[in-house]
Amino acid sequence: MNSLKRFADKKSNAVLAGTIIIFIVSFLVFCVCSIDAGYTIAARYKTQKITETIALYMASYLNSLPKDKKTEENLNDIKVNFENLYSDYELSGYYSFEIKEINIKSSPDTVKIKVETETSAPSLFLKYAGIGTIKISQNSYAIAEPSNLKENNSDDNSYIYKAKDIITDKKGDDIEIKYNKSYFVFAGLKTGKNNDNSDILWTDIGIFSDDNNKKPYSIKGISESYNLWCISKEDTKYDFSKNKDKTIGLLQYIKIIETNDCENPAMKTEKNTSDIKPLVTVLNSAKIISREKFTKEDF
Repeated sequence: MNSLKRFADKKSNAVLAGTIIIFIVSFLVFCVCSIDAGYTIAARYKTQKITETIALYMASYLNSLPKDKKTEENLNDIKVNFENLYSDYELSGYYSFEIKEINIKSSPDTVKIKVETETSAPSLFLKYAGIGTIKISQNSYAIAEPSNLKENNSDDNSYIYKAKDIITDKKGDDIEIKYNKSYFVFAGLKTGKNNDNSDILWTDIGIFSDDNNKKPYSIKGISESYNLWCISKEDTKYDFSKNKDKTIGLLQYIKIIETNDCENPAMKTEKNTSDIKPLVTVLNSAKIISREKFTKEDF
């Protein structure tokens, strides 16, 4: 009787041990799959952000070109550069990165683009089960078009405009100002978190204008003097990369100060009333859009 009981106990222990082993193995497999699943989700998110960046850049680049140049062929070099960059395993962590499709819709001043990418990301543990790479496909849609800046603050003879997003230096003209009075113009970027405009760092951008008759102007202070450019052209475009020594890379604010120091007799003086305000336009504002916005014919 005792021997039978001992046999039953041993069998019970063996079953328990087997159950524990099966549980541990199953748990380890679950953990391995969970880690790879988490890694895949992170890789998909990273790939989506990369695809969005490429779409924004390509849309903005194409929109800076003449209408007949807004084609996929003019993106070939950019495409190859991005593919080489993100296929560098040491840099990106990917085995390969490929731009599978580029679809472009354009008008004289607007470009909409679809970019589809495919990434081969390495698996962490599933490679031991024969799954060495994980294929990730992502789509992104972007638009580049003119966008008017909203007035943020003003007083008797100056105006401040704020862009919704940071404006970056693009190829070609970056902003356009329409104003029928002579003025000084500055670009600004916040350096702090104050709610007012006291922490904006301003830089004169008159040097970047296409006003061939712009005039140099000096303001002498107690300890130093400032050199500005006075603009007297009603419709003026600004290219921030025009002067190699003074390239504006990022900005969010535009400040315009009216002046009488460089009046242009050719201006339409009959419109020079106090209620006429400048119109400031970002010529190549790029943003991510939905698939529905891309497919809609709304040029």
